[in-house]
Amino acid sequence: MEAEKKRVLVRNVPFISQLEQYPTGCESVSAVMALNRAGIPVTVDEFIDCCLPMAEAPRRGEDGVLHGPDPAEVFPGDPRTKGGWGCFVPAVVEAVNRLNRPELEVQPLLGESLDALCRWLDRDIPLLLWATIHMAPPHEFARWTAENGREIVWISPMHCLVLVGYDEDGFYFNDPIDGEGVFFPRPQVETAYEAQGRQALALYRKEEFLQ
Repeated sequence: MEAEKKRVLVRNVPFISQLEQYPTGCESVSAVMALNRAGIPVTVDEFIDCCLPMAEAPRRGEDGVLHGPDPAEVFPGDPRTKGGWGCFVPAVVEAVNRLNRPELEVQPLLGESLDALCRWLDRDIPLLLWATIHMAPPHEFARWTAENGREIVWISPMHCLVLVGYDEDGFYFNDPIDGEGVFFPRPQVETAYEAQGRQALALYRKEEFLQ
């Protein structure tokens, strides 16, 4: 008899769609899913308006060169518009910290393998994960030098979604675009995750991790 495949799914992660209201707000929507799961009753609008650091979207100057902020520090543009871009782990950490909830732990996970991330799921903790929309093949879309001097390479179609499960064939997500419990094969996830610099983030109640 063939052995049953191991399958792990994090319980009780609410689903929120970014469609209609937040066309480029995948990071905020994903963060609110994880926050709500941790018992923090914040809405996406509250998170964007009160917490998310934002700045003007990149634009070309008179020299024809693209100029813009650092997405690790702020969200370039407006997540409620199609002209918004996106942001990376440190900007979301800053946004969550602005909630000032001492019972909440915010753990950046940078450079971790997908197998290492699965150990969080084994503890029933979902993760924000940076990849691409529909796990599409990644490609360089733009690059610019931010005001802080950091060289930004924008990999498209950038996306943030909530990792909620895995089995030996792939991974399950609450995807703000594609839906709840969406499955993507491991090779596609690995390619998209690597292209975004192996970025992930854990949001959970401190007592939950100690159980």
